[in-house]
Amino acid sequence: MDFGIARSPKVKGITGPGKIIGTPEYMSPEQVEGKEVDQRSDVYSLGAILYEMTTGKLPFKGETPLSIALKHKTETPSDPGQYNAQIPEGLCQLILRCMKKEKEERYQNAKELLSELISIEEGISTVERVIPSRKPISSKKITVTFRKPWAMIAVLIAVVVV
Repeated sequence: MDFGIARSPKVKGITGPGKIIGTPEYMSPEQVEGKEVDQRSDVYSLGAILYEMTTGKLPFKGETPLSIALKHKTETPSDPGQYNAQIPEGLCQLILRCMKKEKEERYQNAKELLSELISIEEGISTVERVIPSRKPISSKKITVTFRKPWAMIAVLIAVVVV
């Protein structure tokens, strides 16, 4: 997965201080300001993606791309748990930490984030999810049991680390 902002420090490119490049819905506050970005900006963007994955909602909405981007700089996202009560509290806190305005308060790299995610995942027992069918085959609900529901998220973060 490529968020489009990571780069080698040895390679000159289109990203850098004073340049604002990114998708407004997932931009870190430092990107919005046109400041230097690093792996902590990727952690912020991943937090915004995890927020959307767990709640079905973007962290911030706005009328224009600029208004959305500015909210990443000025507003704190709502607790994801208020939109989905099934999100473990530890995961809510992980997402909110990823999306801290000050990059020093975020996970400093994907490895640190993955370690915390694994700790959260280990504390979760078997979770049962009900998945509705788009075209009902019968009146029965389809039930799928996951032993490790956050394994997919851990794999996503592992891909980012690589």
